[in-house]
Amino acid sequence: MDMSWTTAHGHPRFGPLYYNFMVPIPYQPLTLLINGILLRVFGCDIFVVRLFQVIVALATAGICFWIGAQLRDKRFGFLCALAFLTYPEVVIHYRWVRPHPIAGTFVLAACGFLISYIQQRRLRDIVLAGVMTALGLACHWFMYMMVVLVVVTVLRINRRHVVAALLPVAAYGILFCAWFLWTQPGGIEHFISQLRQIQKAGFGDAVPGALAEAARLYRQFIEFSFIAPTVGRDGSHGVDIWLPIATLGILFFPVRQFRGWLIFWLGGLMYGVLKSRNNVHLFFYPAMVFVPLMAIGFAGAIALMEERLVRHLPKLERWARYIPSLALIGIFGGICLYNSFTHWRTKIDLWTLRSHKDAEAAMQFVNAHTTKEDFVVMPDQVYWLYPYPYRAQLFECAHYAGRESRPFSETLPRKMFWFDCSWQRAKYLVLAYGIDVNGRPYGIDAIYWMGFKGVREIVEQVQQEKWPVVFRQGEYMVLANPRFMTKEEQK
Repeated sequence: MDMSWTTAHGHPRFGPLYYNFMVPIPYQPLTLLINGILLRVFGCDIFVVRLFQVIVALATAGICFWIGAQLRDKRFGFLCALAFLTYPEVVIHYRWVRPHPIAGTFVLAACGFLISYIQQRRLRDIVLAGVMTALGLACHWFMYMMVVLVVVTVLRINRRHVVAALLPVAAYGILFCAWFLWTQPGGIEHFISQLRQIQKAGFGDAVPGALAEAARLYRQFIEFSFIAPTVGRDGSHGVDIWLPIATLGILFFPVRQFRGWLIFWLGGLMYGVLKSRNNVHLFFYPAMVFVPLMAIGFAGAIALMEERLVRHLPKLERWARYIPSLALIGIFGGICLYNSFTHWRTKIDLWTLRSHKDAEAAMQFVNAHTTKEDFVVMPDQVYWLYPYPYRAQLFECAHYAGRESRPFSETLPRKMFWFDCSWQRAKYLVLAYGIDVNGRPYGIDAIYWMGFKGVREIVEQVQQEKWPVVFRQGEYMVLANPRFMTKEEQK
């Protein structure tokens, strides 16, 4: 939300960092700009951007219906839309304000136009596929493989249309490079150095050697597609059965003319994401680039089951063909309905906040005791609740102090910071660090950030300086900097 807000105001920032859409993370401007404009028009509230995500999800379901109707009929299109809308991970990730779901929507639209192009070989379809690809790239670079997929598809179908495909596909890249070279200091040398930093950060999970890297990618594909875990708040583990069904539905897609194409498109998109991340099966949000396409595979699996049942139960053909769809869509739809009234179990439950009431109470305390000139350090889970600009996370303070810390591959130079981000200047330090009834720590700082050296050192120094805990509720605690406390407050 902060990135969107500052982008819409003409000074893009990543918290305390200047932001050029490349480093420290290469989120592209389209999604940020749309969200930022909505926040400016309707108010800076999380409801605004989440409502926009809901609209995007419904539009994606409509595209699923359109693709399914092209491949078979309207009933199959309806199954594709339901397969998408009833997947719990879709519901979760189309609420979280990230650019990956919208990029996935443009990916799906591009695939839809490619299907039309293969069926009818119209020039306009390949041009529209290129436009959708360019718009997706303007949201997130993770879908860069879609450029290759569009070009290869047109080469296979009609080589004479290659130029018509290349122009829209390359449009965003050309515009972005021109903007960067025109507005950012350092020229082409700076641009190249930024690309190298992206490559180092984005492809840090790659291993040396072609065979070793191929083995890693194969393992990542199997782990994501067939044994992706689910994790509950109680630490219980399970398997996300939606993913194996969708994967098998793509591999054995009932419309044989498009089976190879769907495998090619999905495989290329998965390669682009899994190439740069080893933890997609757990931190699921990068997968939103290709999960909408997997919904077509899920519907294909339902269609295959229907065909087998009708073949083995010919006397019950009228009813047998509805059993798989009612069963699978009913199960996943039921899970979504149940979660809506209880708790949404995510793959990263242990990293998420347990009580929004505790988080809001902590930030209400901070907001009541700060002004727009005060600097506060806090987790990103409550970042949007602080109304003033001077805010940062612990890892950013570590980088400002010259200490290397995740999630970036190298220490960020101070020239990237737009204000003094020294942790010693913070009036308050908000920590998501609670202790449950069994004496076990919980909260994102306790189970994640404290594991990184630069962050841990800052907290240790805060403890040495004896910052008092001035507020505590649930997993959240607020520590006050003695430098900004009166003698009465210190007492």
